[in-house]
Amino acid sequence: MGGCSTSDLPSTTEDKDAAVVDTSIPEPIRLTQTLTRLGITWTFDREVRYGEFANGDYWVVGPLSVVGVTPVPTNNAGSVRNGFDVNPMPGDTHPYDSRASGFAPEKVTALPLLLSAGASLVSTVSNPEDRNCDLTGQHPGFTDFQGACNTGSLKVAAVLTVVATPPPAGSFRPAYTGTDKRLYSSLALRENLLPRLAPADNAPDLAALEQRMTRVRLDHKPGWTAQDIIPIDAVAGYGAGMVRDLGVAGLALTIDKPLSEKRGLLIQMVQAGIDLFGTAKNGGSWYADGGHGSGRKFPIVFAGTMLNDPEMLAISTTTLGQFQEDCTTYYDDDPTYKYYYGVLGMPRWGIRHCQDTEGTRPDYHDESSGYRQCCNSQSWVAQTLTMRLLKMEVAWGHQAYFDYEDRFMQTEANGYWSSAWADAMWVKYRPTLDLCGNGVRDRCAIGCNPATQTVSGEKAIDCGGSCPKGC
Repeated sequence: MGGCSTSDLPSTTEDKDAAVVDTSIPEPIRLTQTLTRLGITWTFDREVRYGEFANGDYWVVGPLSVVGVTPVPTNNAGSVRNGFDVNPMPGDTHPYDSRASGFAPEKVTALPLLLSAGASLVSTVSNPEDRNCDLTGQHPGFTDFQGACNTGSLKVAAVLTVVATPPPAGSFRPAYTGTDKRLYSSLALRENLLPRLAPADNAPDLAALEQRMTRVRLDHKPGWTAQDIIPIDAVAGYGAGMVRDLGVAGLALTIDKPLSEKRGLLIQMVQAGIDLFGTAKNGGSWYADGGHGSGRKFPIVFAGTMLNDPEMLAISTTTLGQFQEDCTTYYDDDPTYKYYYGVLGMPRWGIRHCQDTEGTRPDYHDESSGYRQCCNSQSWVAQTLTMRLLKMEVAWGHQAYFDYEDRFMQTEANGYWSSAWADAMWVKYRPTLDLCGNGVRDRCAIGCNPATQTVSGEKAIDCGGSCPKGC
């Protein structure tokens, strides 16, 4: 796919450091005793100085006491709604809603709540008691703010960050998990990296995507029950829907629109990456589990690329088991392995491949699993193409993922959790990419025999059975 001609796409190697925020622009002094964000109102014991982060969330100068929250957090004989937490850590338990899996009554606290600098208060609004819609004809759910039906106990969440001094103008909100409240600056975004490509038909609406991305996604609970606490107004709770929608949001940033129209969505995408990176640093893991674990690594790599942040860009040094896409994709490169499938170098998929290093579970490597097509390969299209367009393969750090997705799209491309627009963009732009300039060795480059212009051990993978001249 594509020759070795010079690419017109921007490089991601430009040196622009996002670790240092601009301190030259003072914040205006604003005082208030109440703040409202996404339908959640906080009331303080006195007037406090406040301002907004780049993504629209509020900061307040503390210490202070939160004496009231609306909607009111309730605890009626252990039935908890509209719960809250401070600097939550990744783990199985939470205090948000007693209907959600992992609810821990011992984590529930009462108002007033004294908060010092470095605190991120996560407040939630619970869904009503009665479900009012049906998801895919079998799962009763709740109607979200854009009219779609989704499942989960929470409707929306908002984050209030307490600081010692006003942050520099243009700062992103620090991650809501843990106590590391590092600031990144939106003034350092490498906006020039975003191409302006003619979109395929039926491109998504940037404003609608931005509205969805503005709702914080509480994604610090591992496993399939994570969707119980991901608010329905945020990006989809189920991993296959999440990776599809986040990928579409990223891909939408590559289309030919003025930067002024892209910037809001760009900021929300980077904020999502900052939150997920914070969760990952605090031990969060989205291990391979059917269709549940996908979609968390891409926003981190995207944010790291746009901010040129070395720590985010080193996310590939983490274990394969931390991210589903890496755990499930691999090369069939060891003929002595118990589950070697016969084509040396073939990029493959296994539902829990990295969790079976001893080779005792054939089902962990068997591509006949329905999850491979419906809820993994097809839902990965948009994020994969976005990373190819922005040359993020090195930062991703697991080439088997990209080669497997190429194989899938050339031979099978069809699945329930798909985006027709992303598929059309793949058809339009994947063949134009110059992989010789992406900084990694792709299957064509590894298996190419220049004398015969064929791919050793593979057919119809990457290069359609033959290598472009020059590879």
